Amino acid sequence: MPIIRRAYNYGSILLGPHIIQGKAMCGQTVEVVHVHGNNTVERFCGFKSFASMMRGKSCVLTEIQAFSQSDDLVYPAWRWFHRNDWLLGERSTEGVYLITMEDGMPLVVNAYDVSRDPYNQSTKDKPNNVHNFERRRA
Repeated sequence: MPIIRRAYNYGSILLGPHIIQGKAMCGQTVEVVHVHGNNTVERFCGFKSFASMMRGKSCVLTEIQAFSQSDDLVYPAWRWFHRNDWLLGERSTEGVYLITMEDGMPLVVNAYDVSRDPYNQSTKDKPNNVHNFERRRA
């Protein structure tokens, strides 16, 4: 059974169709952005395939840190995401599902572009603050 790692405050929670690991003050919920643009926190119900997705029920899941196809907690093979990546989901009366493709991996709808991040220090020109202090001879 696949699992996701969800960011919550300064920690993380492992979720499948139920809470696997972590103290979950937030419960079994994920942050959802709906097509209309409003953000909500809804119950995470598990995973569905892209082929079984219902038309008109799509949404976007955010704050997902990582995804693993197996529930092995000792050596999970994580696929890491940026916290602003949007993953395709589906709304239902019970909550939301994460949509997985035929290969079992989730579909990233809007990948976060790190090069356009104003706080990314690797893309900025760093000033040279190192000065050469030599003893001057008179």
